[in-house]
Amino acid sequence: MKPVEKRALIILGSIVILWLTEPWHHLGTDVVGIVGVFIFLIPGIGTTSFDNLAKKLIPWPLLIFVGAVISLGAMAASTGLDTYINQMVVAPVYSIAGNPVLFVLSTWILNTIAGATVLFVPSLPLFAVPITKAAVAAGVNPVVGALIYLSCCPLMLFYFAVPFFPLALTYGAIETKDWVKAGFVFFLAWPIVHIICLFTWYPLLKLTGII
Repeated sequence: MKPVEKRALIILGSIVILWLTEPWHHLGTDVVGIVGVFIFLIPGIGTTSFDNLAKKLIPWPLLIFVGAVISLGAMAASTGLDTYINQMVVAPVYSIAGNPVLFVLSTWILNTIAGATVLFVPSLPLFAVPITKAAVAAGVNPVVGALIYLSCCPLMLFYFAVPFFPLALTYGAIETKDWVKAGFVFFLAWPIVHIICLFTWYPLLKLTGII
């Protein structure tokens, strides 16, 4: 057996033994399994080399993107840019959002403006807080309100699976369980909306030259 195979056998054997002896040490099988997975991923101890860990297992592009987006939001909050953007862009759009229906319409308008000006990605951290406040004022769950905008494709009246929940969690506007509940309903409804758009909204966008 190769050294890496011996380490794999030792780790896996230890996991199985800890599972079998749970009545003695009272460590849950889920805890033992999670710790075992981490041990497998430790270079030199588990079965993963440092090169594989650094190059393949760590999603560097995603980490850099999320870090940049969160940093942009922190910069806007510290300089007052978020307040200026809210007064000049977000608040006027949501001035008509007195109920949930008008909130959805205003969100689509705001998202379309952001998409048309190629500012959709920067708008994520800059618009998140004002949108949640507008949702509350319109009688919409703020989690759902943020999900609507953060998951809305520019220039298209439907939503797709880009929740950006780390950003919303950073602002403290939502809890994980709330996002999961709202996201579950959203992911079930999206295929139905997508099918309807295939025969209605998409042909209209194509006819007008948007897509």
